[in-house]
Amino acid sequence: MKYRAFRVAEGIANRVPLAVAYALAIATVHVLLALSPGRFAGLRDNLTHVVGDVPARRLRALVRANARNLGRSWVDVLRMSRPSSCARHLDIEGGEHLTAALARGHGVVMVVSHLGPWDAGLVAFNGDAGRVAVLAEAVRPSRLFEHLRTSRAQLGVTVIPIDVAAMREADSDTARRIGAGALRRVFGELRANGTVAIAIDRDITGTGVPVMFFGEPTPTPLGVVDVALRSGAALLPAWSLRHRGRLCLHALPDIAYDAAAPRDIEVRRVAREALATFEPVIRQHADQWHVLDRVWPAQERHGARFALLRHAPLVIALFCAALVAAGASGWGLGLTWATKTPDWWVRPATGSGLAALALVALPRSLLWAREHGARFLARVGQAAMALTTAALLAGLSGVFLGALRS
Repeated sequence: MKYRAFRVAEGIANRVPLAVAYALAIATVHVLLALSPGRFAGLRDNLTHVVGDVPARRLRALVRANARNLGRSWVDVLRMSRPSSCARHLDIEGGEHLTAALARGHGVVMVVSHLGPWDAGLVAFNGDAGRVAVLAEAVRPSRLFEHLRTSRAQLGVTVIPIDVAAMREADSDTARRIGAGALRRVFGELRANGTVAIAIDRDITGTGVPVMFFGEPTPTPLGVVDVALRSGAALLPAWSLRHRGRLCLHALPDIAYDAAAPRDIEVRRVAREALATFEPVIRQHADQWHVLDRVWPAQERHGARFALLRHAPLVIALFCAALVAAGASGWGLGLTWATKTPDWWVRPATGSGLAALALVALPRSLLWAREHGARFLARVGQAAMALTTAALLAGLSGVFLGALRS
C-alpha cells in the first residue's frame, strides 16, 4: 500500500510543474496538521526545545512553517526518479574544506543533521561537485526502499542501508551483525578515500548515549564519531538549506580529534562539539529542521492531572457537538433529498456550521490527549473528528443539493 501510494504521488509530482507540486504538498501537510495533529507531536516537542519558552501562537506558526518546508522536501524526493528534475542549481559554501580533507587520503565522515532539503542537496552536490555516499535507515516495505535506492543510484548517490527495524526485532547478536554489515561498507568507502554522510541529530537505533544538545542531555549516536576515529577519516560538519528557491550546501572545517586519547572520552567530546556546531544554525532555521520523532526523552509534565480535568469536559463536549452536528446534517440531507420545504437549508447549514466550529477546536484537544497519554480522551477525540468530518460533508452536500433543487 505504501509503495503504491508513493508511486502515485511520484507520478503526480513528476507530471505537474514544480510550483504546482509544492502547492499540493503544502495543502496536504496542512490537512494532516488539522486532521492528525498527533503525527507532528514529536516535531512540536523538538521545536519547543530549540526555541524555548515562546507564546503558543508563535510555536504553532513555526510548526506550520516547518511542515510547509517538509512538504517541499517530500516533493524533492518524489522528483528524484527523473534525473532532469533534480538538475537544480546548488550554491556551495565551504567546499574548500571538503577538498582539503580529502587531500589527506583517509576519507571524510560528513556529519550532518536533518536540516533543509538534504536529499535534493546531496543529489545536486553529487552531480556538480563530488561524490558522497549516505548511511540511511532502510524503510519498509523493502520494495519501496529498493525503489528509492535505485533512484538515487541513477543520480550517482550510493545508499548504505541499515535495517533499524530488523535490529530492533532481532536478538542482540543478530542486531550487532546487521549493524556491523553496514559499518563494513562505510569503512570500505572511507578506505577508498570517499565521503560518507551520517546524521548525528537522531538516534534511530535507540542505543544513543546522552550528550548535551540545546542545553539538555540527548540520546546521540556516537558511532558517527567513532567511525572517524577508528578509520582516521576527517570529521566534517555540513548542512543543506533552502533559500529563496535555491539549494545551499554549507561545510565547515573538520573537527580536530586526538586518536590517542581515551576513546570513550574523546568520542563524547567530539560529538558534543559537532552538536554545538549545529545549534545556532538549527535555532536560526528552525523551520527547516525536520525531525518528526522525539529527539529528547519525554519528561513528566507537572500539573497533568489538573490539565486533564480541564480538557476532559472540553473533549466530551466537542464529541456531543459532533453528534448533534452529524444528526442535524444527516437529517437535513435526508429531508432535502426526500422533500422540498421552504426551510430546507436550516438543518444542513446548522450541522455543517457546528461541525466546522468543532473541527477548529478538536485538533488541539486531540494533540493534548495524545501528548499526555490520555488514551480514552484521544479515542473520544478521534471519534469526534470522524463525526464532525462526516457532518461537515453531509451538511455541505445538503446545502448544495437543496440549492440545485430550489
